[in-house]
Amino acid sequence: AEDGISADTLAANDWRTAPDFELAPPEPAAHEVAAPEPPAPEPPAPEIPSFDDDFDM
Repeated sequence: AEDGISADTLAANDWRTAPDFELAPPEPAAHEVAAPEPPAPEPPAPEIPSFDDDFDM
């Protein structure tokens, strides 16, 4: 062991040997995967005849 770090500590800190790695991989922090900003509201669409007008006979 070097620098006072035991092999057990190295193994415990090695993600490849963590017993729960495959069952529960660490998830990114919530703030890192926050949904992108919602798009700005679209400007009002120009007046479009309603279907009622289209089918008014």
